[in-house]
This record gives sequence, C-alpha cells and structure tokens, in this order.
Amino acid sequence: MYQDKNDEDPLNPKTNMNIVLKKDKQDGVFGKFGIGGGTRKHYAADGMITYFSPKNNFSLVGAANDVNKRAGDVSTLMGFNSFKGEGINSDYHSDFRQQGYNIFRGGGFTGSHDFSKEGDTRQAYYKTNMLKGEMFSSTNINNTTSNGTSEETLPTTPLDQTKYKVNRTSTGDRKSDNFNIRANASYDKRFQYGSINGTIYANSNRGTSSNTSISNAFNERSGIGSVDSKQSKSDNSSNNLSGNFRGTIQRQYDFAKRKNKWFSMDLSYNFNLGNEDNNSREITDFKATDAAQNLYIDRLYNSRNKSSNHTLTTTFSGITQYFARRFRLFQVGIGNTIAVYDNNENRQVSNWDTVTKMYVINQSLTNVSHYKTVDEKPSISFSKSFSKSLDNRYSKYLSINATARGQMYSQRNSALQSIQNLDRTYHYFIPTASISYSNYQYGDFSKNYDLSYSTNVQFPTVDQIAPIYDNSNIYDVPIGNPNLRPSYNHQLSFTYSFYDQKTKNAMNSYLSLSAGITKDNIIDSSVYDNSIGRRIRTSINGSGRRYLNYSGYINKAYRFKDHQVQLNGNSSFSYSRYGTVVNGTVYDVNNASGNLSGAATYTYKSIWTASAEERVDGGKITQVGFSQNTYYTWSTRAGVAFAFPRSIFFNSRVEFNNTKSSGVKDNVYYTILNADIGYRFLKGAEAEIKISALDILRQNQSFRNYINANTVQSTRTNVLSQYFMLTLAYYPRKFGMKK
Repeated sequence: MYQDKNDEDPLNPKTNMNIVLKKDKQDGVFGKFGIGGGTRKHYAADGMITYFSPKNNFSLVGAANDVNKRAGDVSTLMGFNSFKGEGINSDYHSDFRQQGYNIFRGGGFTGSHDFSKEGDTRQAYYKTNMLKGEMFSSTNINNTTSNGTSEETLPTTPLDQTKYKVNRTSTGDRKSDNFNIRANASYDKRFQYGSINGTIYANSNRGTSSNTSISNAFNERSGIGSVDSKQSKSDNSSNNLSGNFRGTIQRQYDFAKRKNKWFSMDLSYNFNLGNEDNNSREITDFKATDAAQNLYIDRLYNSRNKSSNHTLTTTFSGITQYFARRFRLFQVGIGNTIAVYDNNENRQVSNWDTVTKMYVINQSLTNVSHYKTVDEKPSISFSKSFSKSLDNRYSKYLSINATARGQMYSQRNSALQSIQNLDRTYHYFIPTASISYSNYQYGDFSKNYDLSYSTNVQFPTVDQIAPIYDNSNIYDVPIGNPNLRPSYNHQLSFTYSFYDQKTKNAMNSYLSLSAGITKDNIIDSSVYDNSIGRRIRTSINGSGRRYLNYSGYINKAYRFKDHQVQLNGNSSFSYSRYGTVVNGTVYDVNNASGNLSGAATYTYKSIWTASAEERVDGGKITQVGFSQNTYYTWSTRAGVAFAFPRSIFFNSRVEFNNTKSSGVKDNVYYTILNADIGYRFLKGAEAEIKISALDILRQNQSFRNYINANTVQSTRTNVLSQYFMLTLAYYPRKFGMKK
C-alpha cells in the first residue's frame, strides 16, 4: 500500500493497493461435458471448456436437446454449465412455459485479450484495454398446435347502445425451422481523461415455416356465421450488420493553475445495414352462411427489403471556460444528433388464375417503394453541479441539467402504389430537464435520487397514413388517414436507489415512478360490418392519453453464523386512460395492469437451500359505461435442495398455477412438480450421475389470455409434459497450469 506522489492533486493524493495472485494459480481450465437420455425418447447434451489466464480468456460451448432448454448466447450456456449451474433455481431446467414441441441445437465460442501493461499502478477503470469477440449459432425447431376462443362486445350504433357479440373459435398447426448465426467483436480502451470503444455485430438468419389454421366466427346481430381456412408455407432469410463507435475526452483540471485544460467532447456513430428476403404461398378458403361473402385465394408473395440506418451524435460540454468569468454561472454544452434511415422494398404478389392455370401478377398488391427519413436534433444544455467529498470517507454530488432541443423530421416515400407517395416535414421543440443527487458513504451505503422531465414525438407511419389492403385478411380491413398528426408526449420521472455496502445483512432497494400526458394520441377507430363481423379500422388522433407507471424492488439478507436468509420483493403497476372509437361511439378506456411477488430463500452453509415465492399478475380494461375485461394469474413456487460435499445432492421444485380471464367460465389450475437426485464422485467430485423427474404430476398446460377494450381472447397450445431422464456429466478442472 502506498501513496501516489505523482498524483496531479498533491493536496489529496490517491492511496494505491496492489494485490497479486500466486503465480501458480493465475491460469487454468474448467468446464463440463454432459449427456442424458430419457423416456419418450427425450435427450439432452451440453458441454463447455474454458481457459483463463491473466491476459486471455477463451470458452467453447455447445448444447442440443428436445426438452425446452434454450440459450441465446455463449455467456448464458457458460453460466448453466458451471459446476453448480443447475441448483434450486430453474434457469436451465426445462422451461414448461414454452409453447409446442421444441428442438434446440446451439454452440459457439468467446474470447478476450487484455492489452494493458503489467505493473500499471493506475486504477483498474483507467487501465482498460480489452479486445473481446464472440460467435454463436443455433437451430430452433418448433411444432405447435393451438386452439382458442375470443369474444368481442360491440355497440349497435352511436344512438343504440344495445350490446351484441362476435364470437370466434380457432385451431392451428404451425411448424418452423430456423437457423441463426451471429458474431460480435468489441474493443475498449480507456485513458485517464478519455476513452475509445467500438463494437461490430453480424447476424444471419434462415428459416422455413408452414401453418394451417381454421377460424370460425358468428355475428349475433346478423346471425351470419363464417369459416376462414388458411394454409401457408414460407421461407425467409435475413442478414444484418451493425456497429457502434464512440470516443470521449474529459476536461482535465490543472490543480497548479487552478483551471481546466480543455473542454469535454463525446462523439458516437451507430449504423445498421440489413437485407431480408421472404417467399411464401398462402391459400385462403373463406365460406359464410351468406354465400355472397365466399372467397377463394391462392396467392404467392415475394418480397425483398434492403435498409440502412446511420446515426451520428456529437456533444461538446464545458465550453464556458472560454467565456468571460461573469458568464460562467452554468456549464454550457452544445450537441447534435442526426439519424438517416433508408429502406427499399420490392414486393411482388401473384394470384393463381384458374383459366390460364398459372400465377398472374396482382397489380393492386405489387409494390416497389423507397422510404427515407432524416431526423435531426440540435441541442444546447445548461448544467450546474455541486460536490463535497473526503477521500475514503464520503462523496456527495448534486447536478442540475436543462436541455433545449429541437427536432426536424422529414419523411419521404415514393411508391409504385401512388397512394403511398408522401413528402412531409415536421418541426418540434422537445426539451428535457433533470436534477440528480447522490450520497456515497464508503463502506456503508450509496443513495441516488433522480428527477427528470422529458418530451418526445411519435410520427405516423406509411401504413397508418396509406395502407395497402390485402383482401386475404378477411376480418381486418385497414383504412388510411392522410390527416393523421404526430402525437406529443410529456413525461415526468423519478427514481431512487439504495445500495448497502455492508458485508453483513445488506439491503438494496429501487423505486421508479413515471407519469405522462400524450397529446393527439394515435388510436384506432373501428367499425364492424353487419354481416360477418369484419373490423374496418383507421388510425385517428384521440383526445389524449394519461398514464402512470411504477416499479420497485427490495432485497434484504440476514446472516447468522452458517445460516443465511434472503428476502426479495418486486412489484410493478401501470395505468393509462385514453379514448377509443367503436362503431362510431367514443369511449374512455381505463387500462390497469400489474404484478406483485415476494420470495424467501434460506441456506445453511452450502449444504441446504430452501425457497418459497408467491407471484400474482393481472389486468383490467374498462370501456367506461359499456364493457369490462379482466385476467389474472396466481402462482406459488417452492423448492428445497441439499448437497453433501463430494457426495449426494437432491433438489425438488413445485409450482402451483391458477389463471382466470373474463372470457373463460372456470379457473384453470395446474401444478408442475420436478425433482433431481444425483451423486458426484471421483477424487475432486468431477463426475456426476443424476436422475431427473419432470412434470411428475403430468399437469402442465399452456393457457394464455389477451384482453383489450372490447375483446377477450384465450388460447391453449400443446406443451412439454412428464418425462424422466438419466444424465452423466464430467467437470474437468485444473488450475495453475504454468509452473
């Protein structure tokens, strides 16, 4: 431990501590190789090998299974393949909430190299000089069958508020096979007064799918029933390349001359380049009791999209040092963000001609378009900060910021379908302001308070202004609105966080509140026809939207010698009030949803673990004076696990579920019970044999609810159910490879 005599602030020099690991423990290899087979021909295999050293890290991972174990990147599989990766938690156990029958195959590698010099005594943050890279590929195969019901409650006319319903039932069978490969590379270098970093992402996707569905609808008012049968097959491919680069310079304070040497600068550039090809065939066979509504379509769709998005952001702050002293009351910064989006679409649609026995171009749906937006946001900001600190004792900081920002947004589209030609330019003032306060007591706690005001604008899309209607979508007919205006949103937000830095009985908490008003809120105006219950909708500007959001959590730990108890609580709530129009009648809609959960976990040494959790999710939407739809899901989870060192381990998890919606007469109850028992052997407990029993009670169900102002929908799908599996695993571990 020593003081840095070369520190630029001689009155308050930094104290440095240098901790060096033993040379024979600075590198090593660890990993896992596992394979399992089960009843009903289920299987699972996964593996990982990781090498680490002071300068380099490299990992290779892979997995294949048909039991709903999925991972989206290398780091996720690394965590699941660690020595204690499958504990009482359910992170990498079978996910019984996934819909359908699923097969997953994935693998990849990741690596990093640290270019920082050994012996650099600066703080770790300033020594960062790291190159990282990752590649991951996966194949996901899914086969889902579903059946659902929905009920729409509608008024007859604005003058006649008599309710009637359109009832629908549906069945479907979907198969898909998707292959994805993605890679990224990043470089991050930090200096004492600046940084440079950049990341490149590449993503490629190939997939095929087939879908068969039958939808039945009955309109109570007209007494007309209908059946919409669809068959479709498609293949698609997409490639995407994106990246972000950033460089910063922080102003440096010269303690000897008592002034800043330069101003701060932040320069960033982001880009996204993509192309997508989609080819599909869809057959629609629609029949109604009113034969005049019958329709048969055999149609081919071939579309190609090529898009690019470039964003450049520049910010200069601390420029008041060049002003006269009397103008230095606030720090002043200037900045600008310009984003250019460009999209070219070529869509060819053909119909089967029963006379010529060939596919003929559909002139009303075929389209070639070029869409471009330019979004520029110049700004000037004013800030004032106050701080008070004592080294290794405390640090308090208060910051006040206000930003005046303009927005110039141009939107242009040229299309073969002339109704989609548009050229619009908008100008808005979108200011922001914030007050932040932090209190950092070293070794004790840190508190942070943030109060902010922000504004933003949502602009109409081409499909809202002038959509192209495809008549194979029998029940949904969009109508454009060329007079649609952007919506303008005001939001006030507050956040509070508390982080306990004590080593015993620590507590962390977080609170977030936001409220806002949206002027000219974009909503749907829907009219249902008097025959089959077809919905004709158009986007309009409503009277406004008001909303309130809340989220928070609190975590508390208690430790008594070898015993530890962890308590966790999470909750969130959102409420919004807005207008909607149905069959010419304007209604106010109240939309409320939220969730509440609490969990307790007890551990004794690393031998026993027990946990319990209660969670409820729910929502209610009221179309004031006309209809009300609700849903909720209540779940109770519990688990217990023990693991004797280098010996037997056991864990069991149970989840009780209760779900209900206003569209279903009775509650749906089901229980998922899982258990594992295993034995670890060999000298270092590197080998493992395990027997797993999943969904022991064979009650798993997939039941999903959806509600909006006048519709409630419930859907069931096939799911993974009871199976038993025997797995073998080996955990190689060797530390201190270089002697």
